[in-house]
Order: sequence, then structure tokens, then C-alpha cells
Amino acid sequence: MIAVGVGGTALLNAAGDAPARFSASVDPAPPPAPVDVEGCPRWVDPTTPDRRLPNHAAPADPFVPGTPRSAVVCRYPRDDRQARHRTDLAGTRALPDPAEYARALRAQPALPTGGLACPGAGRQADYVVMFGYDDGLRHGVRVMSSCPIAADARRAVLPDAELVARLDALFPEAASGPGEPPAPGRLVGR
Repeated sequence: MIAVGVGGTALLNAAGDAPARFSASVDPAPPPAPVDVEGCPRWVDPTTPDRRLPNHAAPADPFVPGTPRSAVVCRYPRDDRQARHRTDLAGTRALPDPAEYARALRAQPALPTGGLACPGAGRQADYVVMFGYDDGLRHGVRVMSSCPIAADARRAVLPDAELVARLDALFPEAASGPGEPPAPGRLVGR
């Protein structure tokens, strides 16, 4: 189970061990992971929000500010049945129509004040969407498919299933991993 709260995040591993405490204002962030040529972190920690993503926003700006001209989606497969504090970058794709996706994210409801509890859901993926702007700056948003939460360095929203599914659809080869049953409608053994 993952429990997320405003002002701090308590996370439990899949075994339900004692929560680790996270607060953006108190706990120092570990050093950032090195990035690849697309600007994606080479790894993320699936148990904590990432406050180290590039931030192209002023404090009063909306979630995903301005009109991004490009976006790269970075995929990090995870398995909540295993307690791991690092998931490695597994692939990148260009996001079609980044400005429309940014508008859709801005329209999502904010993370509730009382927090949110999400059960671990086995295998899924986390994504980092790196929005690019005309001035060369980037703005990173982490989208966790298991919970679902989308967060940048300043705030978090609750993306609807359609927004998460749009990211999943960019990686159709990941629908069935090794040792997993095939996704519905996929041909096997041909």
C-alpha cells in the first residue's frame, strides 16, 4: 500500500513494512540520477516523489506552465511485489501533441488535502514526461500509473485513467513482459 499525503508522503513497501517518511521541506533530496540524451533520469526511486525534476515554472504558474513545444516520455517499469528503491529507464518515446497533454493535466483535480491511499498493484510503470519549451528549458512531471498521481517539483494532481492510458499506449511492447500472461488481444507464439 502506498499512502500519499499533502506536506509529506508515507510510503509502505509491498510487504506493509513501517512507512518511510518524506517531506519536501525537511528531508534533503538525494543527488539526482544522471540523465540520458533525451533528458530522462537514468533511474527513479519508485517509493518517493521526485522533487529534483526540471522546473520551468514560477510559484504562481499553473501545473505544467505555458505551451510546451515538445515532450519526451520516459518509462520506468516496476513491480510492487518486490521492494526496490530504484527502477531503471526502460525506454523513451515522443509524446504526440504535448501542448494538449499539458492542458489536460492542468484540468485534473489537485491531490486531496487529507492524502490518498493506494494499494500496490503488481507490475506497472512510472513515467517522467519531460516537456520542452521554445526557450530551451524543460519541465518534468512524474506520472505514477499504480496510484495514479502526477507531480512536478511544486504540486500534484490526480490524472484520470485516460491520461495514464495515453502514456501506456506509447509502449505497446511493454503490455506483456517476460513470464507474464499476454495482454488481451496480443498474439503469442507467431
